[in-house]
Amino acid sequence: MRSPLSVLALATLFACAHAASRDPYRVPASQLTAEGCTVDAAKEVIAGRAKVPRYLYHFGKVSAMEPFVKGHGISEADFRSTFLAPDDRWILPPFRRGLYGSEAALRPDRFANAAEPSLIRIEIAEECRAPATTGTTLGILDDPRFRKWVAAKPEYADLKCYDPVHDRIVGRLYTKYETTEPSEQTRKCESMFNQFLVESGMRVVLDEGYPGSWYIRDPKCVKRIEGSGAETLAWMADPNFFGSDGCGPIGETKNTFRIFIRAAVSAPYRDYTPDPNYDRARVNWTNANLTSPPTSAWAGAFANAYYRCGLAGKFSELRSARANFDAVLADIDLYEFYVRDNGDPDPGFDGLCK
Repeated sequence: MRSPLSVLALATLFACAHAASRDPYRVPASQLTAEGCTVDAAKEVIAGRAKVPRYLYHFGKVSAMEPFVKGHGISEADFRSTFLAPDDRWILPPFRRGLYGSEAALRPDRFANAAEPSLIRIEIAEECRAPATTGTTLGILDDPRFRKWVAAKPEYADLKCYDPVHDRIVGRLYTKYETTEPSEQTRKCESMFNQFLVESGMRVVLDEGYPGSWYIRDPKCVKRIEGSGAETLAWMADPNFFGSDGCGPIGETKNTFRIFIRAAVSAPYRDYTPDPNYDRARVNWTNANLTSPPTSAWAGAFANAYYRCGLAGKFSELRSARANFDAVLADIDLYEFYVRDNGDPDPGFDGLCK
């Protein structure tokens, strides 16, 4: 059996072997939307100053997310089978598995299922937002918590988990599109990082692969899940919903646009009384101008028509509006090009219910 001193010496050699001639926080530019955003967040996590956002937004498929929305949560069994399974959508290595979400609601728009987009908001339990249970794999070799942990793991003393070519840890972000088997070294490094996150109680982890994002590893951290039509409109009534996270431009929001329209259609009419949340959501969406001008204009035109038809109780015209707009949503890219070349087409909403 090795003495504690020899174990510490081995751990020191392990760390030093990875620390030479590198910036531990550097990641390829392709992984960052805005230079330094994820890097700065990782530094805060390692320094013990980071606090996980109260809410994270996750895009998925309506049929997959609907049970969680209806139950306002997720069971531990469903969490593990859906988000911790080895055959998930992106085929993630073990240390990267979890329920992902972004602080800026619109940033992960491109991860939505375009045919059936759904947006949920996850409220994180307060005990899971603390720095002590918040982890990061970016800069992990320099995290004092990892160094302390690995000092008690002599079986990893000779394992080299720094990739000098890409200037990051040895470990895959995802494996969905890989055609070759990972090396034994890669598997061992991934297993080691996962073991550290589990044994050290890291319940929420900063996502090094996408700015402003985190992934939940402990199902007990999910306090509440929302995503009904009425709830979605209530989020959009808050101008902050359309804000950024300090990580640069949000980019395209076409799936959020689809979600906005379907939320408006699926939200209960109540007694056709004016709904302040609905009206503010419409105004905020149009004013945010985060998509190209035509889609903002279409959203406003549809919202006004929907509101007029609801107040007038003209169900047939409302159903017609839904069918018409579904055609626009089905091939929104085609309409974008049409607008660019020919001007703004009229989707047929302005004359409804007048």
